[in-house]
Amino acid sequence: MTPNTLSHRGMDAWLQSPDETRLQFSGPALVEDNTITVVIEVENPKSYHLEWCKSSGATAMNAWCEIFRPIGKSRTRIGRIANGSMAADSPATQSCSSRDQLELPLNRDAWLWSPRSGEGFVSLEIRRMRKPAHETVQKEESKYVVYETPVDMIDDPDTGMPPYIIFRFEFKQRARSSNPQSAPTSEHGDRRISGPESRASTSDPSPPPLTSVLAKSHKSSSAQSQGDNNKGEGSSNINRSPSSQEREHKRARYDQLMQEAREDTIAQAKKLEEEKAECRRLDVCFAS
Repeated sequence: MTPNTLSHRGMDAWLQSPDETRLQFSGPALVEDNTITVVIEVENPKSYHLEWCKSSGATAMNAWCEIFRPIGKSRTRIGRIANGSMAADSPATQSCSSRDQLELPLNRDAWLWSPRSGEGFVSLEIRRMRKPAHETVQKEESKYVVYETPVDMIDDPDTGMPPYIIFRFEFKQRARSSNPQSAPTSEHGDRRISGPESRASTSDPSPPPLTSVLAKSHKSSSAQSQGDNNKGEGSSNINRSPSSQEREHKRARYDQLMQEAREDTIAQAKKLEEEKAECRRLDVCFAS
């Protein structure tokens, strides 16, 4: 079993970081019917892709998948940020990622981030379908091209059916420690949660936080400056360029800020349109 991976009802899900490791779980998962929840403690914001796939040995399924999280600057509303489908007759679709499936106003291939406050969540909802969802293209008389993906769901929300599976990753703020070696580690290891289909593992080592990467870069720059000042004494230093991991973190952080700005802009525009529509409705009422 792969560490730091949730498994429930024949599907696996995890949060993949830029350094190709999975965000470390802070303890065992909790299973309640169709939902499996795990807590991830973070000291600083973490970037990630939400990834999922069919469990090893499980039967391939036709499924409609949606990702939700708090949205907007205040993070008080829950919104869908990505969607995709899995087809039982297409093995390539049995392994999915939030990357390249994010919806506007997000960049399709952007990294997601844990909340700056440390408190929040991201969830993946999976609903079964009777047949695969295939996109159709239709050109109307108005010359507009319409892209549609008809779905025939077994777990249909229109009839009040809940999702077949909900993977929920909850973020909590980790207490800062002056001694990084004293941070608590999980003693649970690989652990089966509830029955043969539901389990979570917590033994993967945590990736180095962004602050440690920046600290190393700062230390290298300070050493270089000291070497320049002491050239007369024969000292020398090697100028280190920023690591690829640091550049990736900075780019992901920039993408996150741009995403939040776009979300707020669209929300404000939508509210303005609603207010305009209400004004027009009142004008019609007074005129009549």
